Amino acid sequence: MASKFLPADRLKDGDLTEQAHVAGSDEIALTAQAMSATVGALRTTIASVNSAVGEIDTAIGEIAAGNYDLSMRTERMAAHLQQATGDASRLSEAVNANGEGSRAAAELAALSTNRADAGGSRPRPRPRPRSSA
Repeated sequence: MASKFLPADRLKDGDLTEQAHVAGSDEIALTAQAMSATVGALRTTIASVNSAVGEIDTAIGEIAAGNYDLSMRTERMAAHLQQATGDASRLSEAVNANGEGSRAAAELAALSTNRADAGGSRPRPRPRPRSSA
């Protein structure tokens, strides 16, 4: 009779490897068979949980790799955006400087025109030399 309770003692200690082989049809044998079936079902459930844990672990690794990749791409994009912002700023400065130069040239041209008008004569364009062909 002690051999019928050996799997129950091992189960109490967390050992699911023992499988009771019970023959008979009395109440104790039926209880031992039910206990054996329960241990078998528990073993199957734990195997399924272990498999699911492995799949979850794999998924976590893939998510972590994806997050790292996304982080690296985001950092690269931020660096490119910062460079583009600097380039746009320098271009804006150059356009402003060009505009200021154009305004200064227009003011000088207007001043020269006003002075020429006030002096009574404007400089005339020089005639082009004729070709002797």
